[in-house]
Amino acid sequence: MPLSIFVDALSYTYLREQYKTLAPDADLAPLRPNIGYSSVLHCQLYCNRYPDARGTFVDWTKKPEPNRSVRVLSRLLQPLDHIAPLGWLSRKALDRIFFRSNTFANIPYRFRPLFSNCGKYLFFDRKNLENEEIFAGYCVVLQDEGRRSLADCMDEFLNLIQHDTKNIFLSFGFADQIGHTCQRGAQYNARLQESVRMLFDGIAQYHERFAQEEILLVSDHGMSTVQQSVRIDLQRHFGKESPKTYFCYRDTAVMCVFATQNALKETIAAYLQSLPYGHLLTESQRQYYGVTDRDFGDLIFVLHEGFVFEDNWFGKAARRSLHCGSSHGFWHGEGICDQTASVLLISQKRALQPFYEYPQAYELIRSVMQG
Repeated sequence: MPLSIFVDALSYTYLREQYKTLAPDADLAPLRPNIGYSSVLHCQLYCNRYPDARGTFVDWTKKPEPNRSVRVLSRLLQPLDHIAPLGWLSRKALDRIFFRSNTFANIPYRFRPLFSNCGKYLFFDRKNLENEEIFAGYCVVLQDEGRRSLADCMDEFLNLIQHDTKNIFLSFGFADQIGHTCQRGAQYNARLQESVRMLFDGIAQYHERFAQEEILLVSDHGMSTVQQSVRIDLQRHFGKESPKTYFCYRDTAVMCVFATQNALKETIAAYLQSLPYGHLLTESQRQYYGVTDRDFGDLIFVLHEGFVFEDNWFGKAARRSLHCGSSHGFWHGEGICDQTASVLLISQKRALQPFYEYPQAYELIRSVMQG
């Protein structure tokens, strides 16, 4: 069995400049990321399960909140929706002091009972892997489990090599953490270089000890510098948002619009299609990406690379602006962009395709990992 490595957010445009220095025997190919974020992308790459099958697309899904105390607090605090700074600060206080979890995010109180946080990250807990056939027989090392340091994970990896363990699966989150705090450029490259070098030094030791074994490294997306925040003021064009007419969930780069009337939905769709900084998914694209469930939105609008929503409901971070770093989840368009993911392979058995989509990447991962 091979060495299989997942690195969240390791960009193809970063790795292609130096991969031959890091791994002279390796081949590298770009992977176009699917829509959405890591909570759904990991399962698509390694388990071939898409949002329609899992019941969740972005982390917050339009499903009634089951926690009664959250529903009651939301009703009581609705007046704060009209005082934006107080609404935002109160949600942060509730999340950080009282609930100690991302319970309210930045969702307005009048809409909060309509949503549930359904996002589940495959590689945050090794228990998630126990029922997945593709990981059977592997020694698993996860960085995000317990928020471990890269150094601790590499020590565990090298110890497995020294004990002649070949069947290893590694998952790292360092590139995603760095990317969300740095714009692409000198600082990003410098911070990433040290971690990437540490990882590839370990890969070299594995390759030296088990020269016949395949080594596969895959990322789910890359990282693109945030260039501009945009505010799509639907209320100016279509009136006040309400569960009785229309409302929308706004994530970093994804907006899900819910409309009760077809005529209104079509009017909003025409407006969104006229905007230059995003893409409205067609029905055939929703089918391809496995997001046909209307609980994900009657309309799904995805921003182009570098744009983020100013009024972001995800609201996990303390800061309101995302301008200080990079992000992902953008509409990919055509060609290579900074959020393009990586597929790297060291193998005497097979070669990489010139370019990968997610279905082809899954088939490669399955073929390599299951031998």
